[in-house]
Amino acid sequence: MIGVSLDGNSNQTDPKSDWKQAIKEDQLIWSQISNLNYFNDTISKAYNVRSLPASFLLDSKGVIVGKNLNGNSLEDKLKELLN
Repeated sequence: MIGVSLDGNSNQTDPKSDWKQAIKEDQLIWSQISNLNYFNDTISKAYNVRSLPASFLLDSKGVIVGKNLNGNSLEDKLKELLN
């Protein structure tokens, strides 16, 4: 799992500090990355992210096999892929 932050909007005076604080407060234990470019981020553009939150499930080849799944939908998709 990798978290991609889109911090860096014009309302933030210190987006890097905001991003690091959110990781700490939300106790995010998985890897986190950010270019601090808000929706101009190369990753958000590559995946056509237009709103948050957004999530993508990728296979071992990097192909999107699920999008914006959570709860039972995510669990069912993972079971399907792991069988």
